[in-house]
This record gives sequence, structure tokens and C-alpha cells, in this order.
Amino acid sequence: MIVPTLLASMVAMFALVHNLWAIGNLWFAQRWISQQRSRTYDEEPKTSVTIMLPMFDEAAIAVETIRHFIKLSYPSHLVRIVVITTRREQSDDQTTSERVSEYLASSSHCNVKHYASDGTDTCKADQLNQAISWLDKESPRWWTESSMIGVYDADSRPEINSLKDLDRAVREHPHDHAFQQPAVYIAGFDKLPGGFIGHYLRSRPLYNFRFCLYREIPGFLRSKGLNMTRS
Repeated sequence: MIVPTLLASMVAMFALVHNLWAIGNLWFAQRWISQQRSRTYDEEPKTSVTIMLPMFDEAAIAVETIRHFIKLSYPSHLVRIVVITTRREQSDDQTTSERVSEYLASSSHCNVKHYASDGTDTCKADQLNQAISWLDKESPRWWTESSMIGVYDADSRPEINSLKDLDRAVREHPHDHAFQQPAVYIAGFDKLPGGFIGHYLRSRPLYNFRFCLYREIPGFLRSKGLNMTRS
């Protein structure tokens, strides 16, 4: 009985220490997020941003996505949006490509372009590569060597000041060439199926949210040598 009891005690102690560590990280992450939200945007943004939106079987939310990115708080002359669809998509109803084309034809958005792959792409990365090659020929002035390229999924809904945060990060860390914004998707639960699969799908965003707060953000701050508790 001694060995099982000792083992159980060690497991309980590990769980206690791990959870205390996680709670501490959650507190630090929450404090840092609050500080970021309270910061003002004193400088006028200068970073050129090209947003890439690869889509596959996203006809139901394609227009909502485009509208969301158009409404982000950022100077319109500095942001460009490229919606990427593919003919690989098979649908008995309206495809994503058709839905996007219809919407853009009925509205005037000079900073939004639509690239429709001919279906020779094999995955999302291939969609992006084809779109970049197309954009180099179609609108080479849409980006420069100093432009930032943002890649978002169709169900991404970044906060209104996300691009201003990116611009500030570029100015504060001019030698960094890549930035990652923490992503959490907890919307659309009502559209998920029921049963075991549905419960699993609902649990994933919650787990990712926890992981983002207690691992990704604290880890990023430590890698930059930043003090999470500074004001």
C-alpha cells in the first residue's frame, strides 16, 4: 500500500504545482491584455498591410468575413484585402467563389480583390502561393518590401484595432519579420452537430483559449524579455 499511496501523492503534488503555475500565468496574461487594451494609438499608422483570406466551402460566411475586415480600424490606403477561392470546391448550391464574385460585383471596394483558382491548387497553402503569383502580375503595387502580409481563416474575427496593434508591433520591433496574433474561435457553437463529435468540436476552442492564455502569451513575453507586470 505504501507505493500506490506515494505515487498518488506525487501525482497530486504535481497536479497542484502545475495548476498553481497555470493560474499564475493566466493572471499575468490577463494583466498584460488589460494593459494592451488601455494603450492609446498616438501615432498615425504607416505599415502597409495585405490581408489574404483563403476560403474553401465558406459560402455561408464569405460575405460576413469580407465585411468584417473592411470595417477594421485602419487607414484605407494602407490595407488591401485579397479573397482567395478555388474551383476544387463542389457544391449543389452557390459556391464560395460565386458568392464572393456576386458580392464584390454589387459593391464598390477598391481595396478588395478576388482571386479564383482554376482548381489546380491542392490545399490552402497552394491557394495562397497561386494568389501571390497572380497578385505579383495583376497588382504589383499592392505591396512593397516593407508590407506585412496577414493570413486569416474565413472564420477569423480580429478585434477592431488589430491592424493598429500590428503597426505598433512593427514600429516597436523593426527587426522582426513575422508576428502572430493569438487566435480564439468560440463563436458558431449553435451550428455544430450534436453528440460526441459536437461536444468534442465545442471543447477544442475552449482548450485553445486556455492554452493561448497560460502558455502562448506568457511564453511570448518571456522570449522577448518583457515584464508582464510592468505598467
